[in-house]
Amino acid sequence: WSSPAQLYWDTKGHAADFYGYYPFNGNLPSVEAYAFSVEVRQDTTARGSSISGYATSDLLWARQQNVSPTTETITMQYQHLMAGVYIHLEKGTGFTDDEWTALEKTVFLQNTVLSGTVNLTTGAADVGEAAPTTIWPLPYNGAWRAVVFPQTVAAGKPLVAVMIDGRDYLLTKDEAMTYLTGKMHQFTITVNRSTATGDYELKLDDESVTTWQDDPDLHEGLVRQYL
Repeated sequence: WSSPAQLYWDTKGHAADFYGYYPFNGNLPSVEAYAFSVEVRQDTTARGSSISGYATSDLLWARQQNVSPTTETITMQYQHLMAGVYIHLEKGTGFTDDEWTALEKTVFLQNTVLSGTVNLTTGAADVGEAAPTTIWPLPYNGAWRAVVFPQTVAAGKPLVAVMIDGRDYLLTKDEAMTYLTGKMHQFTITVNRSTATGDYELKLDDESVTTWQDDPDLHEGLVRQYL
């Protein structure tokens, strides 16, 4: 990155702290309480942007402290401040491969608060008190991905809604669900169809929380530069 103006180190040679974040906000009103919101429609182009709502929701942040004056490049290691969600629908019994491919399937993420504040000096994210709503995840290589503001959803509230052939099926858990900063929360849901009645049965077969790795095909390839 290049500055439009010449940048100088402190005249007494003191060390400096560097901070970076993405997406950029040219009118940043507060560094310690930056109001940030993920997009509702993460499957489409974001408002006022040329990239998807998923990409603009993915707040990346880096900090490099106590850097002595140097002419060398200063490396910034970016990390995700939001939580990631990855939902995969697995073909179960009662389908041929062609029937499964042709089946109309839509996934929604439910009961999450979209916004809160982020301290860009520490990377801490605090969810707000707005009413929970529904997010439209981004279809991605046969699965669905979403970015969620870190928060806890109370036990018994629907987390995922799957629409199959115009009928809704809800995934709920008996315990609270916590979406963690910088983690990818993965759900694998198997869909079975009764050959006798044609009804669908959905079963949560696998759930895991892993480190959120880079998204190589998203951010229009820019994520490689940030990481």
